[in-house]
Amino acid sequence: MRFRIALLVMCGLSLPACSKNEEAKPTTTTTATSASAPVQTAPEPPPPAPTPPPPAEVETSTEMKGFLALLDGKPESTKKALKQYGGKTVQNDALGSLALKDPKVTKSEKLGTLQCYSVESTAGATKHTSRLCWDGSGKIAQITDKKE
Repeated sequence: MRFRIALLVMCGLSLPACSKNEEAKPTTTTTATSASAPVQTAPEPPPPAPTPPPPAEVETSTEMKGFLALLDGKPESTKKALKQYGGKTVQNDALGSLALKDPKVTKSEKLGTLQCYSVESTAGATKHTSRLCWDGSGKIAQITDKKE
């Protein structure tokens, strides 16, 4: 009987230990793989700023349009344009020595009886800006070089 008691005691002690072992089974942990991990994307860049509309064309007189049409960058073109459209006081202006091309009127303003236009153009590789003022008879009465 002693043997049985000893056996029962041993079994009784081992049962709780066995149940603890079952509960304490090693568990395997899984790590997330790149396939199951949430994909982080870069934030979308902001939309580009709207491009401002090109400046409205400055309205010019017929004579001014004719003058500008003659400025083609050839050595004598500005002198020829001044001869045709310039009044007596500006026909020999220093502007005539420049071979102006790509003229663009940037501003129009009335100064007394004169209608004046600011004109940007190029002379070779240099940017040139002038103000041409026209009198009531359709002739250039005044030329002013603008310093930038």
